[in-house]
Amino acid sequence: MTLQVLIDFYRVRFNEVPVQADDLMDLLTWCYLSEFITPDTYRLLLRELEERGAEKPQFLSDNAKNMSRIS
Repeated sequence: MTLQVLIDFYRVRFNEVPVQADDLMDLLTWCYLSEFITPDTYRLLLRELEERGAEKPQFLSDNAKNMSRIS
């Protein structure tokens, strides 16, 4: 998968253009967790998105505890 394929997939899935690199990072993570892409592809695209300004969400410990209750 390339960054352009990820952008096109975002357009098809959400019927809109991604506004920021973080939008693509969320979709990239979903693709990885759903096993649509390999770990190597994930790391490569993650690095490219980070170079374009995407950031992983930062969780406070309380938020992480709340998230664990959902699972």
